Amino acid sequence: MMTNPKGFSVLLFLLCSAVAVILAGCAPEKPQPLRQCPGKDSTEQALAALQTSASQLRPFVAYGDGRVSFYEEKNEKPRNEKIPTIKLWFEPPGNMRFWGDVAFNPRGLDVGSNEREFWLAAKPKEIGNIYIWGLWSKQTDATEMMLSPRVLLQALGVLDARDDQVWSFSPDKSGDVLTLYNSDGHIARKVHIDNCQYRISSIDYYNQKQELATTLQLGDYRDIDGMFVPAGMTIINHNYDGTEDTFEIRLKSVKPADKIKKGVFERPDTKGFEEVDQLIGDRIIRLKQPQ
Repeated sequence: MMTNPKGFSVLLFLLCSAVAVILAGCAPEKPQPLRQCPGKDSTEQALAALQTSASQLRPFVAYGDGRVSFYEEKNEKPRNEKIPTIKLWFEPPGNMRFWGDVAFNPRGLDVGSNEREFWLAAKPKEIGNIYIWGLWSKQTDATEMMLSPRVLLQALGVLDARDDQVWSFSPDKSGDVLTLYNSDGHIARKVHIDNCQYRISSIDYYNQKQELATTLQLGDYRDIDGMFVPAGMTIINHNYDGTEDTFEIRLKSVKPADKIKKGVFERPDTKGFEEVDQLIGDRIIRLKQPQ
């Protein structure tokens, strides 16, 4: 998405250098980065470990709060909005609903997904009064939205790894890294893993131009009856103009749920929104123009 000790690497370098003088055919092995905790040895092992953790996920309901920081047009400083109440429903692998209290509206920010579709609805004018939705079948990677449903699902542990995907594996000083490539052979995603607990610490998402588009940071994992849920999530969107929009989520209460009503995961109506867009691939289709 190396473990040679430093002393051994130095010895190997000196040995190969001496032999190279005679044979001119031996090159020193590149030193491997040192890690605090041992990781996995291959792509297969790393993916298997993360998929094992994902298999332990069960439906839950969570409460918390958050904060959003974003840039508006012609403003040099970011706008900061506190989200005093957050409610999150999750039913693995693909059912998710997120409500954020914005401008005294407990559903002011509505983000969700089900097996067929996904959406983001921001109703108060303070954050745009916009509705964006799309079908999973027509979407390669729904990360173009400020608070992407796909990113939220992966934050909760849904790795979305399939047999037809191409992954590579490499260790890093801070842990193992899994890299996902798109159909063009370009990097689509880098998954950084904390080797000590072997949980995802961050994910980098890249756009079609191979530019870093979004960074997801995860931490403060809580053991909820055998499943591990990150209580701290930070989503950073890297804008084309060099600015960054940030969305912070802090879960204060996570409780397993035996059953969640299916209506929770139904896409809401578009009535009352000034702008309605559909996301198809990397294109945004305007369905309703602001008056």
